[in-house]
This record gives sequence, structure tokens and C-alpha cells, in this order.
Amino acid sequence: MLEKFKEKYNLSFLEKLTQEPDIDIYVFGGAIRDIYLDREWKEIDARIVYNKSRDEREYKIEELFKDFDLEGKTQIEHLNLTVYRFLPQGSITDAEIDLSLVPTLNDNVPDFTINAVFFDLKKEKILDTYNGLSDLDKKLIKTVKEPNTQFKEEPHIMFRALKFACQLNFDIEESTLAAIHKNKSHVQDTFNLINAQKEGIFVELFLGNIFKGLKSDPLKYFTYLNQTGLFEEFVAFYANQSGLSIQSTHELQIKDLGSYEENISYLLSEVIHRLNTEEKNKQFHLLAESLSVSTPKKYTDFVIDTSKISYID
Repeated sequence: MLEKFKEKYNLSFLEKLTQEPDIDIYVFGGAIRDIYLDREWKEIDARIVYNKSRDEREYKIEELFKDFDLEGKTQIEHLNLTVYRFLPQGSITDAEIDLSLVPTLNDNVPDFTINAVFFDLKKEKILDTYNGLSDLDKKLIKTVKEPNTQFKEEPHIMFRALKFACQLNFDIEESTLAAIHKNKSHVQDTFNLINAQKEGIFVELFLGNIFKGLKSDPLKYFTYLNQTGLFEEFVAFYANQSGLSIQSTHELQIKDLGSYEENISYLLSEVIHRLNTEEKNKQFHLLAESLSVSTPKKYTDFVIDTSKISYID
């Protein structure tokens, strides 16, 4: 598997890490999953484990990586996590490595078992603590943690479940699906964060989680929006944001309008259709702005042609 990673990335930075016995580094997530499934893979999610205080971890890694232009440093205090992005010179891809820095491998575990298969880059071996390989074989999306706990802690992961089900043509495991429906109102926290911040790496990450499933398989995505009640949460968000009353609770009609932008437009238009307003086009664009769909993007987690986002009557 190490040779697979070398097909795209210059991994010379490993030479420094191998000289540090107290520091381990793993690849996990999409690259491992997609290589196992014999799918095209895009980028590496790497995790450095160094059991020191946050300041000590950051200082050490920033010194070791000072020649590699670490970017996008983000501290997530409640998760004891620091995240960077970087692209080693000499790589033959422009997909940056997402590098997370934690004290132990059990800190901030991945969301789903299929993303929790780790490859130890120093020892060159697989760690499959959460039976992710088995769930890849079964084509199941299943949370690592107890699902109600997982979704309360990180509500945006509910949309990630839909995203992976659509991208991989998998099913959401029964207890995970039930927990999404039970905890669906918590996605208001994610919507409100997007509305408050409007831009930035995590806003785009959240937007990608919310909408990428729609890009891969619109019919499955809309079916799951109805089944989980998450479509209702879109409506509830904008009703509260705009002060408009909800006049209809009808489910979405399952359809594929063709392009990514047309299907996003359809989803947002259907939210407006559920609200009591005569200014539907105006409210559509205010909704797109509230959810940051129409704002400029710097990163690559959510890529659409904003000029093609328009109200559908």
C-alpha cells in the first residue's frame, strides 16, 4: 500500500519521522477505503500521533515539517486536535494531504468503520480495530461510536453517512439510520455554524458533506433525505432564519434534474416551496446565501458553478 501512496506523493518527509521513536504516522480514511475497493483515490488523510501537550505537539511537528509549507492550521479545542494541509514538493498531484495531530490514536476516532482502517506508514502494516474491512465487504455505513453519541457530538456526520452511501452505493446500517432520524434536529447546529461563518475551510468541509451525496446519486440522496427527516431540517432551518411559516410538510419528489447545480437548485427551491412566501425567488437566493452555497470558495471540498444555482418554480 505504501507504493500506492508513492504513486502520487513525495513521502520524503517520512525520513524525519522515522528518526523520532515517540512519533507515529498513519494513513486512514478515503485512500485506504478506496484502494481496498479498487476505486480511484484522490488524497491522503494522515494522522500523526505524539503523546505530548498540544503546544509541544505543534511545535515539534512544525519544526519537523518546516520545509513542507504546512497550511490551514486549525485547532479544534474540544477534540484535542490540530489539523494542517500540505503538499510535499515533488508530488505529482495537487490534492493536499490533510494532516491531523493527536496525542493518541484513540483521540478523535474516525466517523464510520469503513474510514477507520489505518495503515502504519513506519511499520507498513494495517490496523483494523473497528472491523472496517468487514463492513467494506458488506457494503455498510456504520458509525465507529454508538450512533446516537456520534451524531450528537458531530451532527454533520449524518450527512456524511448519506454522502458515502451515495458515493459507494452502500446501505446505511439499520441502527445508524435510526439514529440519524432520532437526532436529525442536531444538524441545525451545523446549518447555524455555516450561516454564522459563511466561509473558511470548515464551512466548505461541512458543505461538501451536506451536498456531495447529491452529486453522486441524486435519487438515493433524495430518498434518504425523506427517510431520515433531514429534508425537514432544511425547511426548519430557513423557516427560523427567515421568520417565514411552514405551510407544507410534503416529502421531496424523488427526481434527477441532471447536473449537480440543477439538483442543488431543486433541493433549495423545494425548501422555499414549503414556506409561506410570495417572494420565492428572493427567498431562494437568501437561503443559498445563508447556507453559503453562493459565496466564494477557496478550498476544494465543495465545488459548484454558482452561476448555475437558480430558483426552480
